[in-house]
Amino acid sequence: MVPIPHPLATALGEYLADLRPTLAASPYLFANPNAHRGGQGRHNRGSVHGLVQEAGASSGVTGRHFAHRWRHTYATSLMVRGEDIHVVQRLMGHATIATTTRYLHLSVADLTDAVDRAFPQDTDG
Repeated sequence: MVPIPHPLATALGEYLADLRPTLAASPYLFANPNAHRGGQGRHNRGSVHGLVQEAGASSGVTGRHFAHRWRHTYATSLMVRGEDIHVVQRLMGHATIATTTRYLHLSVADLTDAVDRAFPQDTDG
């Protein structure tokens, strides 16, 4: 079981209802219409890289786009939003917290915000 955000569930539902039936039969959820080897439609590292490049370019987000960088961004976004590092570790599929911490790219502002949330300024006096 993989928990996913609600907007992604909607997009996946549309993919399964509209696009997936038009692709060749494949045991893979995300079939690669360009993969002819055995007719299985499996994505490989190169095809995923191409999809990430295309999605990144069409998003209007500047910078270089790589799947692994997106994993780092996902982990960092969860932490910035206040998620517990153990939850992030499980979502990332990491065996140790040490691996998860290498994924995080928290700024000084992120750390300051975390401290401010934990210890809000007393406005009464």
